[in-house]
Amino acid sequence: MVDLLQVLSAFWFVLSDFCIRPIRAIFVICVICGCPVRALAFLATLAVIGFPIDDCRLATGGRRAGIIAVPSRPLLRCLTDGLCRLSSPPVVKACILFAAGTNCDQESAYAFELVGAVSEVVHVNRFRSGERKLSDFHILLVPGGFSYGDYIASGRIFANELKHFLRDQIEQFIAAGKLVLGICNGFQVLVKCGLLPAFDQPFEPQTVTLDTNDSGRYEDRWVYLAVEDSPGIFTRNIESPIYLPVAHAEGKFLAGSAQVLNHLNESRQVCLRYSTLSGEPPTFPSNPNGSEDNIAGICDPTGRIFGLMPHPERFIRREQHPRWHREQVATPHGIAIFQNAVEYARKNL
Repeated sequence: MVDLLQVLSAFWFVLSDFCIRPIRAIFVICVICGCPVRALAFLATLAVIGFPIDDCRLATGGRRAGIIAVPSRPLLRCLTDGLCRLSSPPVVKACILFAAGTNCDQESAYAFELVGAVSEVVHVNRFRSGERKLSDFHILLVPGGFSYGDYIASGRIFANELKHFLRDQIEQFIAAGKLVLGICNGFQVLVKCGLLPAFDQPFEPQTVTLDTNDSGRYEDRWVYLAVEDSPGIFTRNIESPIYLPVAHAEGKFLAGSAQVLNHLNESRQVCLRYSTLSGEPPTFPSNPNGSEDNIAGICDPTGRIFGLMPHPERFIRREQHPRWHREQVATPHGIAIFQNAVEYARKNL
């Protein structure tokens, strides 16, 4: 009898998580009426014919319209998925930090969910007020956009918020071995608050910046990137070149001095450089902003804090490639950056 109850409990977990309400109701009626065998027979029938479920519930959390699908899936597969989740390791939690003017938060959250993390978009004020704690997460992402309208300078106000109001939480987060990612405006935030390149410690005085593009205008185009040998967790085992979009007006990477640039190269903290498909040194528009040494992304000495100007969250499905059909694109290059982060967090945090 105990074994039968355990089996029924396992089925109930699957139904509660995956099924629509009418099917769950029939299951409950069978059990209440003292017919557990009939309940199992009912479930066995569903295992053959399948039933409708929401495949995209985790990826969207019900927040986004237009991408919800309701396919038919055999119960046995759902049972397998459910039981695997019962025995799976703790879920990796990613925090997508946003403020006024951030506009890449939802697609960044979706990218992490595609590779198995649970992501949550959290406003910076919720951390400032103490309503939420950064320690609840394994990965912190500062996404792209125009935080606070890029007044004063791109990312400056948001950077000051991190430095003066969230410094203790972020230092504890980093000391715990957790991961930080800044994309586009997020990269600008990280360098201006001193989290990158962080030669000696987090929140050190600013030594690099991201200045106005040489073209003097907003550049929105796809570029090739060479993946450099570095300690970077996010770019680990990614083959060169990769192809990602950029969209910025202030993306020109500049070091504060020749010594800073040399230090970056000698410590192998340059993770990505603008390149060409053939690997030759790029000129405009292959280097879309005039960055020194063609630098597109850097990490801290540990490899756990990473910032880049290109947008990996905009190439997480092959259909997002501008020539996906003609070139028979098989793998979206951006998804590997998120996959590396989640795999590292699963194994080490």
